[in-house]
Amino acid sequence: MPDQGDDAHGTLAPTLKARERERGTGSETVGNGHFETLVCRGCGNTRWFARDVKPDPELEPIERQCRECDEHRFWRVHALRERSYLGLPIALPVVHLGHLGAGHYKLEICRGCGNTRWFAGIAEAELEGAAPLADGRLCGGCSSDRFFHVERVMEHGATGLTPLRLQLRDGVFFCKALGTFDVVFCRACKLVEWYAKGADRLREDPVHGISAVEATVGAQPVEGPYR
Repeated sequence: MPDQGDDAHGTLAPTLKARERERGTGSETVGNGHFETLVCRGCGNTRWFARDVKPDPELEPIERQCRECDEHRFWRVHALRERSYLGLPIALPVVHLGHLGAGHYKLEICRGCGNTRWFAGIAEAELEGAAPLADGRLCGGCSSDRFFHVERVMEHGATGLTPLRLQLRDGVFFCKALGTFDVVFCRACKLVEWYAKGADRLREDPVHGISAVEATVGAQPVEGPYR
């Protein structure tokens, strides 16, 4: 999953860490692992799966029962960070108020299949950029029927906040961007649901990591597990 980062070629990762550059030219921020997404071509519902995650001080071991596999060992990420256009770690914001972002995302990652649950880390006082939603749905985490809707998830780009894209592809002078994301999160437990907009415009393209798959609810999209 791309982020615009310092060079528009970054990859949103479960955790970030500093690493010395080759030949002693300073340090750089690199990701620990990466994400794969399973996007419904009909409604845009998006599920996230973490891949190639290694033990890291920012990963807290916890126990949960995974709904996708029999694993009960999880990693918790207290604040998901992306790379800013300067290459520095910065929290991916939950809401945006003009040119400012607020809040952060927390993650729970299954160590078996990589299934990732997102939670909104945000206070009620910071929710000016989110709209209350009551459409009859129930939260999959706590069964609450009260939600907030955030239209267009934003990330940090070279000119400020910019939409998090479903796909970024190299162009002659600029990256070609496709699709955006909305999120809906529970007001009680803060569990997040992701929805991609523009998924119907995606085309199968294995070279750029896009494959058409047939999947049912509860099915694992790709092979696993990893440890």
